[in-house]
Amino acid sequence: NDERRNSIHWTEEDTILSGVKEKEVKEKIVPEEFVLRKATEEDAEELAIVFGKVFEVYPTPLNDGNYVKQTMKEDDTIYYVYEFEGKIISTASAEMNVKEGNAELTNCATLPEYRKHGFMKSLLIKLEEELQEKSIFCSYTIARSLSFGMNAAFHQLGYTYTGRLANNCYIFDKLEDMNIWVKDLSSYSKAVRLPPQNSAVKQRS
Repeated sequence: NDERRNSIHWTEEDTILSGVKEKEVKEKIVPEEFVLRKATEEDAEELAIVFGKVFEVYPTPLNDGNYVKQTMKEDDTIYYVYEFEGKIISTASAEMNVKEGNAELTNCATLPEYRKHGFMKSLLIKLEEELQEKSIFCSYTIARSLSFGMNAAFHQLGYTYTGRLANNCYIFDKLEDMNIWVKDLSSYSKAVRLPPQNSAVKQRS
């Protein structure tokens, strides 16, 4: 079809998706030196720095601390982060539509030197738990079709692939196709979760 013809990476993305679905599910326990916590408005500037380092191009101005703070205050967006030695190294967020009972998991970023530790699945699980507590049970994401890691994370967390948007947005470093993943959180128990020993409930002072 026209979408496939106009997307130069479509065949490669099909291969990536097949690999994602065939990948064996493996649980990674994040080492205890990495601390998981919910972000606050005080983290906005540091989050913006992380986004700026990870994404050369992004659909929204996440490299602007004021914008990040605005999403927290006005857009019902919650962020969770991993810290190492007091510095944020990984993050993900949920943009909630409380009225409609759905949320988009998005803004997933890990500094390159700290990847392969399993941060993202752990962050997404914490976001899901908070969504369940808020009675938000429709969770979805739009993931870069060329990213094996992000698509694998959502697939392994029980998300269903529902299609691909061709040439959907400028992200990372070019115009890219995006995969749509959806999950019904009401059918999942919070008991099936990663060990909590590397979580921090304290707020930054």
